Amino acid sequence: MTEPPRTLTNAALDRLPLFATDLEIATSIVGRARANYWLKAVLPTLERRGFPAQDPLHTGRAVPLVRKFYEDYLALPRAL
Repeated sequence: MTEPPRTLTNAALDRLPLFATDLEIATSIVGRARANYWLKAVLPTLERRGFPAQDPLHTGRAVPLVRKFYEDYLALPRAL
């Protein structure tokens, strides 16, 4: 029996608005307890690796682009 393809699913990301703040994204990705660490230590590294930039007009990051970044970063196939 073959396993179905893995895709990035995260109900917390699904509940975010189209453009979310860094704190909202951090909480969705690593949880409330580790969100501040992710913001200070992880986010700068991810930005150097192509993490989606803040959109100045919407004052947040596009959540679909964050999802795509992690799918590529983790080498997961995209949902069809």
